[in-house]
Amino acid sequence: MATSLPSTARGRKRLLKVADLLDNDAKNKKSVRFDLDVIVAHSRLYLQDGTDKWLTIDKPELNCGTTACAIGLVCISGLFKDFSFIINHYNSIQPVYKEYQGFYNATQVFFDINENEVEYLFTPLTYNKSEKKGARGERAVAKRIRQFVAGKLEKQMQKWYAWTGNK
Repeated sequence: MATSLPSTARGRKRLLKVADLLDNDAKNKKSVRFDLDVIVAHSRLYLQDGTDKWLTIDKPELNCGTTACAIGLVCISGLFKDFSFIINHYNSIQPVYKEYQGFYNATQVFFDINENEVEYLFTPLTYNKSEKKGARGERAVAKRIRQFVAGKLEKQMQKWYAWTGNK
């Protein structure tokens, strides 16, 4: 069974910064569109002939034209200089920290949490439908992060792990 606290003070401090970022973003109507199902969505260009294509962009902007989940928002916000993103060969954005790439790998190492904790905090699997998008979603993730850091999610996480079969 995973611990109910990030394993280091550094991890806890970083998670609390993410909670603050989410709360601030939720208050800003001109910021990203929050969606737990999307790491970061590229802008899409709709052509006159009715077709569309994804735009390759070097740096998504922090505006309402960008859609991102909590980790995607962290990547593009510049909150942490060492935690950023790459555009992979599929033309999609992946978090990166040092030599660790990908949603789970980079997030686990950067925040000093395990794979189950990444899933419980940052994926849509553990949130109600109404908590997955928009400002309400950002506030729900921020609240869960703060509860996790305070050690108040042990029972909920045990239920989740039991339901999924993870330990």
